Amino acid sequence: MTTFEGKPCVTDAERLRFHQDGYLVLRDVLDAERLARMNALAATKERFPADATEFRDFFVCRWGADFLSLVDHPRIVAYLDALVGPTFRLDHDYCIFMRSGTKGRKLHGGEPPFRDFWYKRDPDGTIRAGLTVVTFFLTAARPGDGGFALIPGSHRDNYLADLPAEARALRAPPESLIQPAFEAGDAVIFTEALIHGTMDWRSERSRRVLLYKYCAGHLAWLGDYYDADTFEGVTPLQRRIMRPPYVELIGGSNGCYRTPTLEDA
Repeated sequence: MTTFEGKPCVTDAERLRFHQDGYLVLRDVLDAERLARMNALAATKERFPADATEFRDFFVCRWGADFLSLVDHPRIVAYLDALVGPTFRLDHDYCIFMRSGTKGRKLHGGEPPFRDFWYKRDPDGTIRAGLTVVTFFLTAARPGDGGFALIPGSHRDNYLADLPAEARALRAPPESLIQPAFEAGDAVIFTEALIHGTMDWRSERSRRVLLYKYCAGHLAWLGDYYDADTFEGVTPLQRRIMRPPYVELIGGSNGCYRTPTLEDA
């Protein structure tokens, strides 16, 4: 069991499930009051291009305190510490808003050219995922609605190479593809090595999800780094998580050297 700030958070069963499936669903992460505030603000931020039904915007953590607080939400930090490693950093974040009838996007993840998608599990059971996503659901995605879809267990092999083009494009979805159901306020954490994509959005309600993507401290995916000094009310923990990528060694009390972790915040 992994602890974070002295509290047991990640169980052995959750570790095993993440290793087997490549993702974990977290229920009721955001309460109704916070959801109402965030959806109200999101409605003022969305700007759908002409003749488009999908809106994306980067750095939604700049939208206010509720969005900034997701960077180090108490329900997710222990999972990131356990699955990405103690030096995890926020690489980038963005939103995806979709209206009914929006077309989905192809399956991707784990492609050999993108080595930051790697996933490994050491003989002692330690998991180290590369680029890892926490998706927060501001609106529900119920069975048949579409949206986030995945192939469980596909992060442990170069599975994408075996899929025909029709399957990758979701014109003929593979039988192993599933669309997990979520209520507003739920979240999912998954490794980008997992084969995943977006199915056509069929629900009459809008789809609103926020994606916060993390990686180990020495890695980067996006080249536009955070500057914590530009955020109002940023906490020491958020500041540490929003560090630019680095390879840094500091002296330990026993004379050894180690990479600084969240415990040093």
